[in-house]
Amino acid sequence: MSDIADHHNTAESKKSFRLRRRLRIQVFGGILVTALVVGGFASFQFYQFRQQSFINRLHKDLQFGTLALGNKFNEYKSIARQITSRSHIRELLQRYNRDEISLARLVAESEPKLIDAMRLSPEIKGITRLDRRHVSVVRIGDSLSMTLWPDEYLADSISLGLPARQRDRELLTVAAAIMTPDGERIGTDLIFFDTAGTMEIVDRYRTSFNMATGYYSPSRRVVGCNSFNSAEPH
Repeated sequence: MSDIADHHNTAESKKSFRLRRRLRIQVFGGILVTALVVGGFASFQFYQFRQQSFINRLHKDLQFGTLALGNKFNEYKSIARQITSRSHIRELLQRYNRDEISLARLVAESEPKLIDAMRLSPEIKGITRLDRRHVSVVRIGDSLSMTLWPDEYLADSISLGLPARQRDRELLTVAAAIMTPDGERIGTDLIFFDTAGTMEIVDRYRTSFNMATGYYSPSRRVVGCNSFNSAEPH
């Protein structure tokens, strides 16, 4: 009778052990699945945060770079306006256009004033003045060939050309109409700027772009890049 009881107790113990083991496995499995789900969600959230952080940094750099370049170009335009508005040499050009003075006198009296105008900025490396027929009549310092002038150099608004190398430096052409107080166009000034200052701005932001080079789809989502702090959203 004792043997039967012992056998029954042993069978119950084994069944209880198997039940407890099954419960432990189920609990452990549930914890593992929960951990994987939570970890995956956290990783996805972290990835999304890093990607958005990268996009924000890149957009900010683009905004700052664009603003800095815009300010530099506005500085060029402001200088161009100051040169074209110098009344004495503007009146000389107007009188030359009317055949009231010779080219020699125009050059003799305009050159010193244009040389003085170059002191407005150390970046000015040359000035070429055109008459109303778009012929070069006075030239100071460096210049670029006509093919490198802005396409809109005859427009009434100030226009900028593309940088081009001239000997040991790169120059940028700024074209500005010379207007009388009555609004008559009597010529054009072409001011040639050394682009070193502009390239410093480009290089300053190029360093950031080297750390974050992205390719954008039409939806503006980054689809391939190496971002700041070695994040790599795709």
